Amino acid sequence: MYMRKYLLLTLFLLPIFQNILAECGCTNCPVFLPDDLDELFTAYIDVNIAANNTLGLDNALEQICLDIDHTFVGDLDISLVAPDGTTVILFADGNNDSGLGGTETCPCGNSSDDMVVCFVIPSLSPPNVYGTLGSGNCTDQAYFDPCNGSNPCYSGNWGTWSEGCLGAQGLDAINNGTGTVDGVWELQINDNALQDQGILNDIELIFTTEPDECTTSPCGDVSTGTQTSSSGTSSVTLCNGESFSLTSND
Repeated sequence: MYMRKYLLLTLFLLPIFQNILAECGCTNCPVFLPDDLDELFTAYIDVNIAANNTLGLDNALEQICLDIDHTFVGDLDISLVAPDGTTVILFADGNNDSGLGGTETCPCGNSSDDMVVCFVIPSLSPPNVYGTLGSGNCTDQAYFDPCNGSNPCYSGNWGTWSEGCLGAQGLDAINNGTGTVDGVWELQINDNALQDQGILNDIELIFTTEPDECTTSPCGDVSTGTQTSSSGTSSVTLCNGESFSLTSND
């Protein structure tokens, strides 16, 4: 069922997502990302599964795939929070400022556009790992990982920032033998600099065994949706046919 939907809606993602059966996809994308230091964007993915529920024992999170349009991709800090509270930093740079209300001084990370990326467990041997490919120490303010493509800047399979820069376990920290697939997962995104804006086009959680049901929120229930920013007002329609309204305070 999921593969049929993505064949219709996101053909440009096939080089990454093909032959994947255990998908848990976005049901309300695309949504605009708030261009505001004081506002953390959180996408909630409610996952239901009756069997094979223990991460690291009878199931595992193998990948989280994101499709994001952003005109200065280095502005973003992205984390995944599992239902048991385990948090993995997926993407950041040396000027990481994940605290709300913080200030970001330049250099501001990679200035190129967009990512269509799968963050994968270490055993899948990703060809690139965030926090390892740039010049200098990954905690230096000027550090960023160079693009591995043109547009999108980042594509294909990558290891997480927490794995590459912080020496942590990456997504393996989630497959800890006690956490559950069932529950609410959170994708947290903070846009640390004003002016350049982004859209979350798609999320996929990919497990060894496919969940019974996945839904994402926020979900709108109005007939039309708009996004308002300093550059004007534009409409957005969610992929389940509903709409969403968001104002960015930039």
